[in-house]
Amino acid sequence: MKYTFYTGIVAALVQANAANAQVAGITEMPKTLPVSAPVAEQIEPNSKPTMNEYQIRLAHAKELLGKYFDKSIVGKSVKKNPAVAAYDTYIKDSFEKAFKKKHGGRFAKVAGEVAKTLVEESVRYGFDPLFLMAVIENESSFNPLVRGTSGEIGLMQILPDTAAWIAKNSGLPYAGAKTLEDPVQNIRLGAAYIAYLREKFDSHGQLYLAAYNMGSGNVKRYLASKTMPKVYPTRVMKRYVRFYTEISSRTL
Repeated sequence: MKYTFYTGIVAALVQANAANAQVAGITEMPKTLPVSAPVAEQIEPNSKPTMNEYQIRLAHAKELLGKYFDKSIVGKSVKKNPAVAAYDTYIKDSFEKAFKKKHGGRFAKVAGEVAKTLVEESVRYGFDPLFLMAVIENESSFNPLVRGTSGEIGLMQILPDTAAWIAKNSGLPYAGAKTLEDPVQNIRLGAAYIAYLREKFDSHGQLYLAAYNMGSGNVKRYLASKTMPKVYPTRVMKRYVRFYTEISSRTL
């Protein structure tokens, strides 16, 4: 089954580089959703990764951007900066800056541990760490204690019932809703859930991102009506591209 690629993610790349459209590399609209070999197939989630952090980040970025990867700011940044240190420092700095502004700065002292967890879980499941960070910023603006309108909790806005199910199926510790207020545990549960959705939707980034937001059932209803969910994936991808743009301004 082929899914028509929608304009939202492409528009996000263009908007992120509005001053220079050639940097974004968007010159024509693709006919179908680009899919690369699933990164998850190359990594055993519960064993030592077969690829290093750079290779994982590269593979997942290609999965997300398809044929636009090479000319996008993401592709340029990844290929010109194979050393992971600049990216890991950016992630740590982002958490420190955000945590200092939340709840009297009480979480600032664990920003390094949270950033480390984000990278570790990304390697475990084959994600680009900046992708997971884009989800976090979109969901909670880096607020570890924020509550959603439907009862979602923490950095990745996870429902307690969903967290209990994830924990049971992933072998992760879970001791009730308070667990989700721990940013480290929240990231571990959220990353495991996105990995599950990624496998469920055959590594279609647009679909597993939408499912994280609206649930698998709603995504399937969209597809049954020959419509692609757009809003949430576009918001996340805009952040993802912005992160790479900011890193590039530091390092290129």
